[in-house]
Amino acid sequence: MKRYIAKRLEFDERGTPTQRRKLKAQMWKKQLGLCALCQGKLPERGAELDRFKAIDGYTVENTQLVCHPCHRKAQAARDFA
Repeated sequence: MKRYIAKRLEFDERGTPTQRRKLKAQMWKKQLGLCALCQGKLPERGAELDRFKAIDGYTVENTQLVCHPCHRKAQAARDFA
């Protein structure tokens, strides 16, 4: 029961994996396959969604698709890493 509740709370915060996968595909098209921060070509697999405000969740308005190195730099700049 604890695991069930924990998973439901996680989905409330982050959405389901399917929702995030669809959002990644949508952001890929919107950004033309380029990293939002360095404008480099995103890898076919491994691009990451970066939220501007974590509390607002994963939405088109609140996210950008970035490469892993840029995501690490952004997290370090926000003191999250």
